[in-house]
Amino acid sequence: DRADVIVNFLEGLAGKNPSAAKEAVEPILRKMIEIKPDCVDALVALGVMLQSSRHFSDAQPLYEKAIQLDPGRITVLNNLAWILCEDLKQYDRALPFADQAIQKRPDYFDAYDTRGVIYYRLNQLDKSQADLARCVDEFGSGSAALTSACFHQGRTLFAKQLRLESGQALRKALDLNSQTQALSPTDLDEAKRLLEELSK
Repeated sequence: DRADVIVNFLEGLAGKNPSAAKEAVEPILRKMIEIKPDCVDALVALGVMLQSSRHFSDAQPLYEKAIQLDPGRITVLNNLAWILCEDLKQYDRALPFADQAIQKRPDYFDAYDTRGVIYYRLNQLDKSQADLARCVDEFGSGSAALTSACFHQGRTLFAKQLRLESGQALRKALDLNSQTQALSPTDLDEAKRLLEELSK
C-alpha cells in the first residue's frame, strides 16, 4: 500500500500542466479518498488543487480532515488558516490554525505572515505589525514571500496611520513585485491605491 507514491506521481503531473492535469488528476484523487478515506497525502493534494482553482469551501473540509488525521502538517494548518481568513472571511476560526502552525514550528514564517493578516482583519494592528515585521526580516531577499509580506505590512502600517513607514513598505512591495509577480491583481490594485492616498 504505497498511496504516497501514487499521490506524489499525480502531484508531479499536476505541476507540469495544471489545467489539463486537474481534469485528469482530480477524479483519481477523489477515488483514492473514497477507497482510503484516511489517506492524508491524497486529502492534502486534492485540497491544494481545489484551493489553487479557487474552490475554497471544497478545500476546507479536506484540510480539516487531514489535520485531524495528522496534526503535524504545518503547511496544511497554514493553508487552512489562510482560506478561512482571506477567502471565507472566518477570521476568528482562522486564528487558532495559524497559532498551531507557529507553536509546532516557530521558524515557519509563512504562518507568521498568515497570522499577521488575520490580526489585520481582526483590527489587532499591533499584533499584525509585530508578526509582519518578523516576516519581512526573515524572508529571503527578492522572494515572492517577501513581496507579499511587504504589502501586508504596508497595509497594516497604513491602518495604523504610520504614513512614512507604510509608504516605504508598499513601495518595496511594488518594486519586488516587478520581479516576482507575487501580488494578486487585487493586492496590486490595493497597494497602488494606498500609495496614491499617501501622496495626497
